[in-house]
Amino acid sequence: MDVLMDGMDVLQNALGRLQKVAREPEAILRDIGIIVEGTSKKSFGNQKAPDIVADVTDGKAQEAAGASWAELAEVTVKRRRNKKKGSIRILQDMGDLKLSINSRVNEDSVTIGSGLQYGKWHQGGTKRMPARPFIGYNTADEQRFINIVLKHIEAACK
Repeated sequence: MDVLMDGMDVLQNALGRLQKVAREPEAILRDIGIIVEGTSKKSFGNQKAPDIVADVTDGKAQEAAGASWAELAEVTVKRRRNKKKGSIRILQDMGDLKLSINSRVNEDSVTIGSGLQYGKWHQGGTKRMPARPFIGYNTADEQRFINIVLKHIEAACK
């Protein structure tokens, strides 16, 4: 005996939309990139590295993850352009580095970074400068990532 079920096309369509979300994750990645950009920019206000950071050298950024940024060297403070009392902030002379943070989405990944050459020196440190990582995300963001994925799945099922 065979039974023909009506309405299966609705299920088939929903499954097709779910497959599309899995095959084409650009929208999810774009939303995640926006969160990581925001967390990275907040680092400048907190003067603290995100909990999970990108490493560009030999582990110095990883060691500094979640920690307050190292104080500026006196020579750096002296050469700052913006020297108003109380205005000297770590990694923030004119604000270019913070403003340069952006994300780029490919088919299956999102890249967050800065196009400024010296960004990698601050992120990973140098022989003469401690790492002050600013690109990354916090553990609280991980739940936001999950919520983004669930939101896209839910939208695909409607």
